[in-house]
Amino acid sequence: MKTIFTTLVLFFVLNSIAFAQRQMAPEEREHMQISSALRQTELMAEFLDLTDEQIDTIFEINLKYAILRTQIMDDARNSDRTVLRNLLDELDEKREAEILPLLNANQTELFLEQKSEAQLRRDQMRQAVEERRRTGDLQRDTASRSLIVPIFREIE
Repeated sequence: MKTIFTTLVLFFVLNSIAFAQRQMAPEEREHMQISSALRQTELMAEFLDLTDEQIDTIFEINLKYAILRTQIMDDARNSDRTVLRNLLDELDEKREAEILPLLNANQTELFLEQKSEAQLRRDQMRQAVEERRRTGDLQRDTASRSLIVPIFREIE
């Protein structure tokens, strides 16, 4: 009985958190978008050894696409995940098309290598999730489980 009650409480807490994130104040949303664009630009600046001029221009591009990403996520909230993923992939392609002309040959090569490696990691994660769905093992990854399981054990 305690486990059922705990599960319900946990469900409502997580649901409340998700609802609160969707109802984020415009200032918080703007701060989140700026932070995302800044973090992305900083990573690119470090990895690609960008000039100050490139950093400024790329930050503006990253900010523009962070805002568009948020709008797409809001508009497609109840859509199929595949549709959402395709929309976000298209957005990333447009962002890349604006960034690539700003980079020199060496930076472009590094950028495309990094993109390729990131895509490979995403594909591997998607395959792992699909495999878990096929085999019926819908458990979360061990990191998530290690946080939740001790909570249930303490309450029982």
